[in-house]
Formats: sequence, C-alpha cells, structure tokens
Amino acid sequence: MVDADIYVGKNVEVQIWDAEETGELEVTVAQEVSFEPAQAIEGVDGLESDEIQVWAPGLKTYAGTLRQLMVSKTNQLDLLAPFQATLTEYVMYLIWATGESGQTITVKLTGVIFPSGSIPSPKNEKIVLEMPFRAKTAVVTQE
Repeated sequence: MVDADIYVGKNVEVQIWDAEETGELEVTVAQEVSFEPAQAIEGVDGLESDEIQVWAPGLKTYAGTLRQLMVSKTNQLDLLAPFQATLTEYVMYLIWATGESGQTITVKLTGVIFPSGSIPSPKNEKIVLEMPFRAKTAVVTQE
C-alpha cells in the first residue's frame, strides 16, 4: 500500500489496461501526475434507525489527476465518464524515474475510474487535458 501522503511525478509513463489486464488500451507520457490516499470517517447506524451508533473509518481510496498534452487520439477522451456508456474500471501503471539516483518508481492502481475531465482551450497554446481519477487500491514499488 501507499505510505506517503502525496505522490507527484513529472514526465510519467502512463499505461492503462482493461480491468483483467488482458489488453493494453493506451501508453502515453503525462507531463504531471499527482495522487493521494483518502479515507473518510463514516457514521454507522443501526438497522431501521437513522441514529448513528458508531463512527468508523471508511474504505481507503486514492484520488489524483493526470495532466497530459492533448494529442490527436480519441481514446484519451473515451476514458472520461461523460464519454462512456457505462462507468468502466481500469488498471493503471504510473512509471517515472526520480532525480539523480535513477531509481524508478512504479505505482499500480486498480479499480481506476475517470469520473470527469476538463479540456481547457487556451488561445494559441497547446491543450493540456486534465483527467481526475479515483482508484480502489495502490501499490508502490521502487527499483
């Protein structure tokens, strides 16, 4: 699981697979990726009662954003929820090298969804696609 609060990588290789990891859907380079773990405290009520019996930690999830240059690929937009017929879950690998040490960090996120996205259209500039994502699990390895 992820130990740090926030991970940020620059020039990150992004591999997006279908949920069964049988077919790679896309490999791109994101100019920046950030994600952090989140865990809400939820009230648990009794059966047929609206009165909170106990407060408990909810499921830990991970939320983040991919920022990448928009290229002429329609599959970048196909991942976003407004463009999907159903909300599909993916497996995503984020791979980047750290500074001078040359270590490679690999993050495997599962249960990934892309709930929404924004496509700013600045005048006379490159378009950067911001794709927020949420994941159910994350595993970080360093080599």
